[in-house]
Amino acid sequence: MDVDNFDRVAVRAGGTPNSLFVALVVGVLAASGRVVDGEDVPVELPVSLRGTDDLRANATAAASAVTPAGRYDDLSELRRACREAYVRRERTTSPMAATVVVAQALPDRLIARIADGVGAPLCLASGLGALPDTVASLGGAAAGPVMMRAATVGASAARIAGLGGGVSGWCTRGPAVVTICLGSLDPVAVPDRSRLAELFGDELAKWDLSASVWLE
Repeated sequence: MDVDNFDRVAVRAGGTPNSLFVALVVGVLAASGRVVDGEDVPVELPVSLRGTDDLRANATAAASAVTPAGRYDDLSELRRACREAYVRRERTTSPMAATVVVAQALPDRLIARIADGVGAPLCLASGLGALPDTVASLGGAAAGPVMMRAATVGASAARIAGLGGGVSGWCTRGPAVVTICLGSLDPVAVPDRSRLAELFGDELAKWDLSASVWLE
């Protein structure tokens, strides 16, 4: 999506590019049938904890917000909910967040025991922000759009369905383009890529936005 148009739509609705991105992911979740459109929805908002010369393999935590209804009319309440979630995360810590930091150094069997019973998020919106040119261009001269998202490796559709997840979204920004990558965490409600693209296209239209689909 064109970055200037995306930002204009966000500001026009009283929000920010990040809160518009969150609203889009919530909209796709609602259209999938997992929640009723107009009700409040819990959203996980990954936050980077990485500092200068930080060598940790994973340095993220999750802020949790409840997105208020009425997002199509005014994004200011959603913006406020996200901001309050970030503040709450800074003031609290959790054993799970501490474990994630060292997870890659622990045996797989131990990690499996720790993660047993942990479900997938109903709605996850990860705003990755503006990418450095060294990433967006792979060290070349021109920066372009970059697709970034998490992937579930080695899990069957039945296993994923049992985790209770919904939709995950990942947003990156370049000099001219906003790239949003979506993933279905519910293979029943959203069984394939074409259905996900259809839901997202319908949601964009509600905001007078359009996008080019990379993979169809």
